[in-house]
Amino acid sequence: MSNEEFDNLKEELMWEGSSVVMLSADEQRLLEASIAYIAGNPIMSDAEFDELKLDGSDIVTEGPRCSLRSRKVYSDLTVDYLKMFLLNVPATIVALGLFFFIDELTGFEVNVFQFPEPFGFIFTYFAALPLILVTAQVVTKAIINDFSCRLGAVSELRH
Repeated sequence: MSNEEFDNLKEELMWEGSSVVMLSADEQRLLEASIAYIAGNPIMSDAEFDELKLDGSDIVTEGPRCSLRSRKVYSDLTVDYLKMFLLNVPATIVALGLFFFIDELTGFEVNVFQFPEPFGFIFTYFAALPLILVTAQVVTKAIINDFSCRLGAVSELRH
């Protein structure tokens, strides 16, 4: 491909909104390291390569791929923050319910701040909310050890 054809292709890809056309310095290093590794002349250690790859570059994101010999499916994964948040919801509801139950059971009116109503109530619960959320996270981590929800594309392994 000539330089002119390459420039035309690059311009067309940029016009279409491709994120791979213009590489950052790290992406360029990663691409060069991949090419050098395939050629048998690695230019960086595996740890450096993995660190660059984990930075989340679009250039290294691959779709799902299948190994016919081992019958395994490989895919690049990302953290699914929504599901991780949703795992904390039941414990948050329990902690909040427990807080209201203790408040109602003891007859203790939680009103630490001496502001006119309803501001004292609002400020008190804003102060209690971080404690409730931390309690919910501790309970969730006690039940589900080292949880991490991942999201990735999956393909079917065909014969």
